[in-house]
Amino acid sequence: MTKPEMETLLIQPLPLPRSLPHASAIASTGSSPERYAPAFWENEYRTRRYLARVSQLALELRYKSIVQNLVTLVAEERDVIPLTSALSSWYWFRKEYQARLEFYLRQVPIPVPDLSLYSLRTGPAKPEFPNAGDVLFRYGQKAHLQQMLNDGVVRLGSAISYAQMEYDAARQDDEATKTSYLPGEYARVATTDGREIPIIGDITRRTSTSNYYLLCFTSEWDSRMFTAYEADSCLLIKDGDRLHKRLSGACEMAFVECISSLVPIHYFDPYDMMAREPSNPILIKDFRFAYQQEWRFMCLPRNG
Repeated sequence: MTKPEMETLLIQPLPLPRSLPHASAIASTGSSPERYAPAFWENEYRTRRYLARVSQLALELRYKSIVQNLVTLVAEERDVIPLTSALSSWYWFRKEYQARLEFYLRQVPIPVPDLSLYSLRTGPAKPEFPNAGDVLFRYGQKAHLQQMLNDGVVRLGSAISYAQMEYDAARQDDEATKTSYLPGEYARVATTDGREIPIIGDITRRTSTSNYYLLCFTSEWDSRMFTAYEADSCLLIKDGDRLHKRLSGACEMAFVECISSLVPIHYFDPYDMMAREPSNPILIKDFRFAYQQEWRFMCLPRNG
């Protein structure tokens, strides 16, 4: 970015990656290189200020989660991924800039991101590429992980039960229902006779599914996961395909009929969902949890 461009910005961006994704990768998302400039992010946000009605507390929590994800996920191998994906370094720089811009527009103190924290990425194994799923990690208590390793004993949790967990922030999520918001400023609600109804705040949208069973893994090593999951151990799985086959076989024995799969989770921004994003609550998760880089084994019994 040139010096005149920097001087016209309302706020200054964080140091950005030195290179863009390949031109063909950018084009494949229907985008252009101009979208990777803070000047574009600023104009884009001022045109559609999707955080305008978010409470101050919610905005502060949002910014904190963005910085946590930025510290964990930004890496050279992710600079080449288009910014439409939460796997991309650029995705998080855009989110960070626009969240900080909202603080500026409200004329409240702008938070200073603490980038001194970092994830310990030199672990016992590394995937071939981001989100590859060829190696997986399971964080937990040693007694439970040893049962899985030595005896093949695995407990799949009910999706509904995750919403009731209170003992760690990493699992305080409703796995059966996902919530997103439509900014009230850009929405219109009217009666059948055309009379417009005033909108206060944002419109809440919830998508739910029936209950199912799941077992969660992370796709990359991160030493901070021990704190996030209140874990004392980590199980390294070196063959994701073999794990999938064995878990699927066990589920088929437990249920008369079931559908099972091992898939990566798609992370979405509840205030800024993009067109054609996945919406199945089984496959998506609020982007505040993106640092988990989750792969999920799911079992959906046909008989309920």
